[in-house]
Amino acid sequence: VQFVVHHSTYHDNPFVTLEYAAFLESFKVDDPFWYQTFTQGLWGAKTNNNAFYDGFKREINTAPTSYDPEKPILLGFDFNVQPAMHLLVCQLDGKKLNVIDELVCVSPYNSTEGACGEFIKRYNNHKSGLSLFGDASGRQQSTASKVGVNNWTLALAALEKFHPLLVVPPKTPS
Repeated sequence: VQFVVHHSTYHDNPFVTLEYAAFLESFKVDDPFWYQTFTQGLWGAKTNNNAFYDGFKREINTAPTSYDPEKPILLGFDFNVQPAMHLLVCQLDGKKLNVIDELVCVSPYNSTEGACGEFIKRYNNHKSGLSLFGDASGRQQSTASKVGVNNWTLALAALEKFHPLLVVPPKTPS
């Protein structure tokens, strides 16, 4: 396979105004990554060890924790299908929220019933309360299910033996 690579920058474009050139050059101080990308034409992916949480430091914000069968479980749902559906198993220790487990449910368990089944396999003997948390969009109807059935009604039915409490707003805040 033959190909040609053409590298150019704004310097090669005769239609770039002086104002726009000055704007691009301002990135040299304001944002070195943007300067490298848009001014020098050196494209790449910006890496960040804290891609989602700027203030998160693993060595400060994490510590070993374990499941306490005497405390209620707070179960967080992420209703994605691909690449997986996730359940976050948490417990409170005073005002501190401990994440004790994450269930990553890939096919064929990446459905509400499948993920709940995986939870039951791990926590079948839990008797100290269960609260369900997650996105209000889980209340949405789908043409793939009967009227009145949604992700939350499926989760409540699948986890009925735990007498779960649904702690989800009626709609997603805007």
